[in-house]
Amino acid sequence: MIYMQYNNIWKVSWKEENIDYNLLIDDFKNRIHNGLILQEIDDSELDEYVYPDVNDVVFISCENKRIMRCYILVTDIAGKIEDKYTKKPVKELKNYNLLKIQQVYVDNSFMKTNKKIWALN
Repeated sequence: MIYMQYNNIWKVSWKEENIDYNLLIDDFKNRIHNGLILQEIDDSELDEYVYPDVNDVVFISCENKRIMRCYILVTDIAGKIEDKYTKKPVKELKNYNLLKIQQVYVDNSFMKTNKKIWALN
């Protein structure tokens, strides 16, 4: 018997005023950044039956541009996390998923940025 794991594909939308994604991409390309991203997740934005899970694929867009492809390593990390790419201070505990960058896109392909942060693609 062969078991296949089904992976959902998600789209995460960033806002330029919240994260310095150009610096993050440059650091990743120059091997300064290890490729691990803690991405905030708010359960109220999600369908009550489908949640992001380990190995799900995540495309990240910002300003209507596709900027990277990641996959989920770990779900449900609680904390108050800021790094040099975060532009706004984090004031409260939040939930995060740990993502691993697989690919960075530089072709500026159009990818609509949603109002919700997480959306099932």
